[in-house]
Amino acid sequence: MGGIRFDALQVGVRVLWEIKTHQFDTYNSFVQRMEIAKELKQLRKERVSVHRSP
Repeated sequence: MGGIRFDALQVGVRVLWEIKTHQFDTYNSFVQRMEIAKELKQLRKERVSVHRSP
């Protein structure tokens, strides 16, 4: 969708899902903050892309 790949579509409610497999709780606090910042950036990009798609 809009060049973004998702893992699943929830039929009937038009919800796209992306499955994360990180072992987040094993990361040190710096890496956790960097991962959160990276994921938020990607989520914002995907949200804009989805809202622009017909």
